[in-house]
Amino acid sequence: MMISLFLLLLDMPFISFALLSNNRNEHRPHDVSWLITDAYGQTLNSTFNRTIVDSWFPDLYFDYGQMLLGVTAYNHSSDAPSPSPGFVHKCHFYVCPGHMTTLTTDIDAGVSDYFCKHWDCVSSGNIWWDPPMKSDYIRLQKGSKYVPCPGYGRRTWEEDDDSTGWDDWPLCNPVKLSFTSEGRKYKGWDRGVTWGGRIYAAGYDYGNIFTITRRVVVQYSFLQPRASTPHPLLSLLNSTFLFLNPPLDFATSGLCCCTLCP
Repeated sequence: MMISLFLLLLDMPFISFALLSNNRNEHRPHDVSWLITDAYGQTLNSTFNRTIVDSWFPDLYFDYGQMLLGVTAYNHSSDAPSPSPGFVHKCHFYVCPGHMTTLTTDIDAGVSDYFCKHWDCVSSGNIWWDPPMKSDYIRLQKGSKYVPCPGYGRRTWEEDDDSTGWDDWPLCNPVKLSFTSEGRKYKGWDRGVTWGGRIYAAGYDYGNIFTITRRVVVQYSFLQPRASTPHPLLSLLNSTFLFLNPPLDFATSGLCCCTLCP
């Protein structure tokens, strides 16, 4: 009983050390992933690196037309969503931060309006005016790589498909997302931050939302196999056990460790 308790006490400091020493260390590399997901939780972009967590804010890229429709709808050519990639390709676009709507006054801009109910909500985009919303965490602009879009920009999926004969829809509306100085200081990326994006079109400005999330993988030693190195006090414990419980031939011999010779 006492030996079992002694073993438990010997092991406790190592358990505590494993829990305390493996909290996320901001100065050591971790597996870091930046994810951009659409309104339905599907991945628009995933970028990975093993690096210092708060030092890596890469430029991220995704397709704006795919964001508007959703990844699932975009990848199913049997559907007929609107707007088509060609139509999006001809339009300007603008972005509104969902995390800053509470800072504005007299503006009711929720998810149903993609946080862009009024022009005062706009923070960046492929636009020709100075956006009024300042201090956003990101800046979105048109990608530098040109990808031709199918069709002539008509609204329906089938019309674009029939006009060009394309079977698969390319990601022909690339955009570049950069983190601002405010975004590099922000500490809540692990919880995810949401924006709304719309296109500037005649009649109706199609839109949708997207979310940026940072995921950090932290390895905890108590989830890993223990090393095979013997405990530093194990040999002392074994010696003590043998001293208190001698072998049978030693216990029945004429020698006794408990009696002093005259």
